[in-house]
Amino acid sequence: MNTRPSNLVVLFAALFLSACDQQSALKRFTTPEHDQLARGFLSAVRLGDSVTIWKALSPPVQQVPAVMDSLRAATSVLPQGSIDTLRQVGAHKARWDDVDRSLLTYELHTANGWGLVDVGVVEEIGLRYVESFRTAALPASLEATNSFGRGAKSATSLAVLLAALCCAVLSLGVAARVARTRIPRRWLWALFALVGVGPLALNWTTGQVMFQLIGVQLLSAGIVRTGPASPWLVTVAFPVGAIAALERLRRAKNNKPPEIKSSQLGEAAAS
Repeated sequence: MNTRPSNLVVLFAALFLSACDQQSALKRFTTPEHDQLARGFLSAVRLGDSVTIWKALSPPVQQVPAVMDSLRAATSVLPQGSIDTLRQVGAHKARWDDVDRSLLTYELHTANGWGLVDVGVVEEIGLRYVESFRTAALPASLEATNSFGRGAKSATSLAVLLAALCCAVLSLGVAARVARTRIPRRWLWALFALVGVGPLALNWTTGQVMFQLIGVQLLSAGIVRTGPASPWLVTVAFPVGAIAALERLRRAKNNKPPEIKSSQLGEAAAS
C-alpha cells in the first residue's frame, strides 16, 4: 500500500475539521420574525421598557405572579453597559398543532463582560409572543471557552482523540488497499471499510462521554461542532467495516492460485 500515514491524517483533518458556514446554517433554522421579536424583547428588558415587555409576553406568562420582578432579576445577571456584540449562537424549532415555537440563544458582550440569553418565542394564528427568558453570565466568550486548544486534556480525552485518529487512518488505509486489489465487488468493500458502528462521542470542553449502541460513523471517527460557539465533539466507533474488509482480503489471498513461472512450464512440457 503506497498511501502514507501522514497523507491519511491530512485527509482525515480535511474531512472533519473543515467547517461549513455554521452561522448561515443557524439562520436557516431561525424564523426571521422570531429573531426580531427576541432581539427587541432583550433590548426592552435591558432598558426597563415595561410597556413593550408586557405587549410581547404571551397571555399565560402575563398571569405568572411577579413576572416583571423575575425578568428584572434575570437581567441583573447579565453584564451591565451598552452591548457592543450580540450574536446568535443557537436555534431550536418545533411545530405542534399549528403552533410554532423557537428557542433562540444569543451571546452578548459589554465592556463589563459576557452573557448568554435564551428567548423562547411562540407563534399561533399569526400572533407571536415571548414565553420564556433565561440568562447566564459567562467568564469568557463561548468561542474561546469551547475552542479546541482550551478543551479538556485529561487522559480519557487524549485516549479518545488518539483512538479516533487511529480508527480513521485504519479505515482509510484499508479502503485504499481494497480499492487496489482485484476482488469481486471491491468498490463496495472499499466503501464498507469506511463504516464504524457503536459511536462514542466525547465533549472536548467538558470531558462528558456519550455512547450510542446503535449508530453508524463514517471513517469510524469524527471531529465536529454543531455551531460557531458549540463545543467540539470527538467521535470514535468500532471499525467493523475495516476489519471485515481485511478478512476479505486475507481470504482472497489464501484462495489465489499459485503463480507458475515460465521455467516451470518448460520443464513440464519437456517431461
